Amino acid sequence: MKHILLLLLFTSVVNVLNTKAQTNTFPSSGNVGIGLLNPNASALLEIKSTNKGLLIPRMNQTQRNAIPSPATGLLIYQTNAAPGFYVYNGTAWAAITSGRANTSLSNLSASTAVSQSLVPGVDSAIDLGSSTKAWRKLYLKDSVAIGTTTATSLLDVNGITKSVGFVATDTSMFGGLVGIAGPTSPNYALTINATTNSLAGITVTDPISNYGFRCDKTGAFEVIVGTKSSINSNTPVIGGYNTGNGPGIQGNANTGTAVSGSSQQSYGIYGNTGNINSFAGYFNGNVFSTGNFQTSDERLKKNIKDLESGMNIINQLHPKTYQFRNDGNYAYLHLPTGNHIGLLAQDLEKVIPEAVKDAGINTAKLKTGRPVEGEKGEDINFKAVNYTELIPVLIKALQEQDAKIKILTEMVEKLSVGAKASPTSSEIKLNEASLEQNIPNPSANNSTKINYNIPAGASKAEMIITDAYGKKVKQLSLANHGKSTLSIDTMGLSSGTYTYTLYVDGKMIEAKKMMVAKN
Repeated sequence: MKHILLLLLFTSVVNVLNTKAQTNTFPSSGNVGIGLLNPNASALLEIKSTNKGLLIPRMNQTQRNAIPSPATGLLIYQTNAAPGFYVYNGTAWAAITSGRANTSLSNLSASTAVSQSLVPGVDSAIDLGSSTKAWRKLYLKDSVAIGTTTATSLLDVNGITKSVGFVATDTSMFGGLVGIAGPTSPNYALTINATTNSLAGITVTDPISNYGFRCDKTGAFEVIVGTKSSINSNTPVIGGYNTGNGPGIQGNANTGTAVSGSSQQSYGIYGNTGNINSFAGYFNGNVFSTGNFQTSDERLKKNIKDLESGMNIINQLHPKTYQFRNDGNYAYLHLPTGNHIGLLAQDLEKVIPEAVKDAGINTAKLKTGRPVEGEKGEDINFKAVNYTELIPVLIKALQEQDAKIKILTEMVEKLSVGAKASPTSSEIKLNEASLEQNIPNPSANNSTKINYNIPAGASKAEMIITDAYGKKVKQLSLANHGKSTLSIDTMGLSSGTYTYTLYVDGKMIEAKKMMVAKN
């Protein structure tokens, strides 16, 4: 019976369609049902079935786009290029559903908003971008965690499993990394903490600009803090490294210390250069030191020979008085002002070439302490003198002079004794008095010792010390008879040559030279 009714209904629809074929219109009133007797009143056509569907026109994308003047609401099924149902919305074809995902996202328009968290299906196995195609910009307003599941700061980088915790490379701008701190806590623009498994807390490579690393923070007690847990590691902890012409580390300060180094067990600051024509340290201005030591160990030397003549070298030197230049680009050298005493490097080089070294610097670097971008500057070449090399020459000259003084003193004494008719008993005792060379000479640690002998029966003995101009600087009474030692405090004496003389009962016994040298 059901099949008969369906057949009658279908026959009625066909008859109606045939009747209206010439006008191509559906009944203007009423509605049609397929698979049911009473279609919904709001539907012009209602189809009902539990085992069949409605098949609408199928076509590919090219055929779809070739439909002339599609009506708004026109529905088709596209068989290729993201297959699915498409409806014409009045201006373009819009997908209603698809048979598979559009992996190219070609159906999305610009600035598509996503209102859901994007989570990869597999942990640590899905990439965002690739080595050949990268995203252009990334805009974030909250914390970023790299290498960790929780972010404790705006950018939290944990490189425990990698050799470097963070690498910033910039081949075009002036810095690979810029860190700016807010007006309140935290107090650091950038804090670097490398674990025991890391080679460095942060590595910044910038082959274009002048800074290997730069961090600016106004009014901070510490601009940058870098720590490494394993202080006993063989891998050095490097604060800054620059393979170009600029400084590895540069410090600028208005009133405070620009660069400070401190160590409890090793070097506070260590400078090294692999070029014998360069300097491990260059200071543009005066240098103050509370102590100074230079390498002089015998184990570090070879071809050791005695200096033949110190006085001969001294006689070839020409001390000068002068003032340093401060005109033009020489002003950038910050040379000392006022009158000075010294040697000309060109004169000294003729006599002791080992004590003279060629040096120079570019004015562009003098202005800022580093090369200036786009500024060539002027090279200032000059010669530098190592005055320490002159100390052994002075010592040798004093020894030669002292030997001559002894010979002359002995000649004077023999002439004096030969002129006398017969020496008295007291004069014979005075011949037993003696004076030895001070030890050490030059003095060290602001002290030196002098051995002397005063014969028994002498009523008065004293030691008088005079400077190079004959001015008396110390007069010391000697109370002990026989052999004794006198300790001289040279703290109040300036560097130079002094003469110390032994007097017994008002008569000069002997005089010797003493050299005071201070760092």
